[in-house]
Amino acid sequence: MKAERNIRQSQLIGPWGIGHIMDFPNDESLVIAGLDAWDAVYQSARGGIHEFIIKDARLQRRLGVSHFRLPPDYRDRDSDQQNYGLEIPFIRFPLWHYCPWCGYMEKIGPYQPRRLQCTAPDYKNRRKCTGSFKTFMIPTRFIAVCEDGHLHDFPYLRWVHGDQPVETNCKLRWMEGSTTELADIWIRCNCGKSRSMGQVFEKKSLSNIEKCNGKRVWLGETDEGPHTCNSDLIVLQKGATNV
Repeated sequence: MKAERNIRQSQLIGPWGIGHIMDFPNDESLVIAGLDAWDAVYQSARGGIHEFIIKDARLQRRLGVSHFRLPPDYRDRDSDQQNYGLEIPFIRFPLWHYCPWCGYMEKIGPYQPRRLQCTAPDYKNRRKCTGSFKTFMIPTRFIAVCEDGHLHDFPYLRWVHGDQPVETNCKLRWMEGSTTELADIWIRCNCGKSRSMGQVFEKKSLSNIEKCNGKRVWLGETDEGPHTCNSDLIVLQKGATNV
């Protein structure tokens, strides 16, 4: 997906480079995509890409490349500058979202173009989120990483069910209590199973639940497919500086 965001060139080099999770207004959480997705951005430059090209003969020879490129900066469409409207490529992450009204959880696609509106049914006579009161789902705060730098959605289904089978019709809800303690956040399944997030940051909390699948989210690789890493996962909050 692509999103128009006002990001300075210096921020795209550091600290918000490729693979960085960025929180945007309206509860959007996106990862800056890998360089494979950037060619289309430069190709769409109306004024050509010459202003983004940097030459350094000695470094070019050393690295065996023809030139270097600056990351494009976003410019308003009413700007007098050339190459306005260039869009930095993003991928949505984490994929697990929940409704702040009813707690309904859903795992959406990495290229979902817009924020997802809640489509959950009414729970215990509570007001539906799909009526005149439209509720947008927000990304969950927990992710998992491995020491090799792979990003991973937190395995909420496995966290709740443990070594028990997960049925295809299992649906989760995010429930928060009256305090801000992790132990007051519960993930409940419609099959009757539930589990608190109170132990989520304990060492090896996921060791018997999920291993790293080695997927590189910033390149559009999803959670499907065989595991290629199998390292232990560490649970973090997506806004943590050490992510």
